Amino acid sequence: SPAHVEYSPAQDDFCQEIMLQTAAYLLAKDDSLHVLLDGRTFSRRYQRERAIDFCSQVGAAWAMLECVCEEQTALERLAKAAAEGTHPAANRTPELYREIRKTWEPIDCPKLVIDTDASLESCAERALSYLRERSGHIARRTG
Repeated sequence: SPAHVEYSPAQDDFCQEIMLQTAAYLLAKDDSLHVLLDGRTFSRRYQRERAIDFCSQVGAAWAMLECVCEEQTALERLAKAAAEGTHPAANRTPELYREIRKTWEPIDCPKLVIDTDASLESCAERALSYLRERSGHIARRTG
């Protein structure tokens, strides 16, 4: 329930581990699946390294997409979601955005940067094209 959501790094990391365990279970049953991890900022290097280490452990290839936008766009999206009550995370505020931006650790591994100020269709096509390209250069399953 909402009373048990801490919005803490410890709880975020715990939830990521549960997602990774679920992914391992699903991939063990069907290695043709594609797993997308989203819903957290992955703003810290250790968070991204954990996901990449997981891929190595289960013999899965990985690709990273970094979505960016202008600050004004981010703040407008946050305001709209707050006004409409469309986002379940109670901590999704301009203050959180600024804190994450201030403490962001750059992504130094191969990635595609997607500017989400562009149209959804354009962003989706760029992402799919990149994922297809990456799958052509690396084996889907490495072990």
